[in-house]
Amino acid sequence: RAMWKMNLKKDEEIILAYQPCDTAVLKEYRGRGIFSKMTKIARKKALEEGSDIIFNFPTPLSLGGYLKLGWNSQPKICRYISIEKPINVFLESFKNKWWTSPFIFEIPRVRINSKNLDYDLWQNKKKGSMILSLSQKFLYWRLCLNPKIVYGLIKVSDQQLVYRVGYRGKIKVVELVAWTKRTLDALDKKLIKKINNLEKPEIISVVSSDNG
Repeated sequence: RAMWKMNLKKDEEIILAYQPCDTAVLKEYRGRGIFSKMTKIARKKALEEGSDIIFNFPTPLSLGGYLKLGWNSQPKICRYISIEKPINVFLESFKNKWWTSPFIFEIPRVRINSKNLDYDLWQNKKKGSMILSLSQKFLYWRLCLNPKIVYGLIKVSDQQLVYRVGYRGKIKVVELVAWTKRTLDALDKKLIKKINNLEKPEIISVVSSDNG
């Protein structure tokens, strides 16, 4: 079972963390404890390496296995949406179940690149919060070199926001991916207004924990 090793930062403290990567067990082999055994071995190895914390984002199928092994469940991850064009969304909801359509990516109007990505802004953090220690090389690899997704970038004063854009059926959706001030309530209304003017989506979507 593979584990992703990373450094988290809390103020000036560096915390060594491990995250289990995707794992699958063939249907005919389920119920034999294979998932649990792999997870126990991986956990033991991470602790031997000096891990301070081990975390994951399990699917509903694997969540039960983690809880049986004594893992703690933290606040749920929720998707929040803002309907920017209610009439369009209502009509498409009535005629076509647009939300069941696959997400077809589009090229954003302002593409992110190494020149407009302000690395210094991404080091801002709320005091006492725990974040992934982001190197300039990692940010460039994660946001500029993705072979499948072209990310967009907008900036207002001292904040940058990364997003992706696409369609579900005829509904244009902007998904907010990351922003420099970290917390959901820190999103500047000017950023949302700017992204509305730029991409003109029917829906703006964002994923966050249920405690904001």
